[in-house]
Amino acid sequence: MLKKGDSTKLVIAHIGDSHIQADMFSGKIRGLVFPYKAAKTNGPADYRSYTNCSWDTKRVIATSNQTPIGISGITIKTSCDTSFVRLKMKEGVLDYHFNRIKLIHEQNLDNYDIQIKDTSGKNLGFIKSSKYLGEYRLSNIKLDTLLDEVIFQSIRIDSSQTFSQFYGFILENSRVLSL
Repeated sequence: MLKKGDSTKLVIAHIGDSHIQADMFSGKIRGLVFPYKAAKTNGPADYRSYTNCSWDTKRVIATSNQTPIGISGITIKTSCDTSFVRLKMKEGVLDYHFNRIKLIHEQNLDNYDIQIKDTSGKNLGFIKSSKYLGEYRLSNIKLDTLLDEVIFQSIRIDSSQTFSQFYGFILENSRVLSL
């Protein structure tokens, strides 16, 4: 319990529900994004997601699937070895350009490697699967320039890799504090 004069700060975190998914509270502090279209559900209006494959979805409201739940309350998983997720910020009142990406994902030997690239095909980063890593990895990619669009491409290097699984994406720029 806080007492008068106590300098302790109170932090309230509101993680994942329909109000966050619809962007009712979080749009002005954009950072955490999720490819809701790949999950076949609605998302905010200030960014779009695109994909070329079908993804299995685990949502916090559906407990029959054994897939872990991500920080945004939803997870996507695909066995399509040519899959990609493309995120595009919409132009408007707020500037959502980013030069740092944090991918929240699974990273075991059976996961596809991930190539991060811009829309011209320029390689921005590469995330390799590993037997020493696991669920809930936070992979960081720093960019040389500000972007408003990025593509996460699954790459199958060998037959032991069978799927990609994403929990969320954090898009930041050097003007905001890092998580």
